[in-house]
Amino acid sequence: MRDSKLSHKLFCRKIYISAVGYRLPSIGERMPLRFCIECRNFEDRVEIDGVTLCAKGHNPRISCPEFQDRFEGVRITTSRTHFCIECRNFEDRVEIDGVTLCAKGHNPRISCPEFQDRVTDIFYAYIYRAYLYSIGETDEGKKYFEERFSRKLSPQELAYILLAEYFNLNLDYLDFCRCWGIVSRTYRQKIPSISEILDAALERFNKHSERTDLKKAFLDIIYSVKTPREVAEAISSGLYRG
Repeated sequence: MRDSKLSHKLFCRKIYISAVGYRLPSIGERMPLRFCIECRNFEDRVEIDGVTLCAKGHNPRISCPEFQDRFEGVRITTSRTHFCIECRNFEDRVEIDGVTLCAKGHNPRISCPEFQDRVTDIFYAYIYRAYLYSIGETDEGKKYFEERFSRKLSPQELAYILLAEYFNLNLDYLDFCRCWGIVSRTYRQKIPSISEILDAALERFNKHSERTDLKKAFLDIIYSVKTPREVAEAISSGLYRG
């Protein structure tokens, strides 16, 4: 009797698979629950005309076989705890007009599915601060770096060290390439020796898809191994391959 019941279950299971095109999970298997609101086919028009629509013409259900993850590619990002202030969509205007804004129109929340990590643009902050160091407009952090390197540091050396710190973060090299490609024109006249090094690294990447160990390059200048011009030439020759 038990065998006949089992055969019937397997038969029904086979029929179900052929009908809906996906396999039901076996006992012990995990099947994630997916809801309509998470699906690209879903459109919530309740506030417009009082209905919700599905591009596939389905009625609302859980774990639909035609589910398409609306948030695919951002779930890894939002699996960590992220806050609005870390997001590119966020603008803090409290000191200007007393408000904070979100480009997506969201209210403040943690791990928003449309979170875009601001760290991809953090190079802009580092290159700007390096520029300020180079012209002596700021000495913030100078004491720390001088204690760390056990000597007095010039404004230009502080700029090199700060950029070495950026590349020590091991962020995506493509973020640097993208950001420097955008702002290089602004800084070439302002920080020529740094620009020559970064230009050489970007050119090396564009021509040979080769990443440069820019942390080592800038630290070699600090430790008087090479001059900035020698470092740039070495990068162009592929001697700082990362």
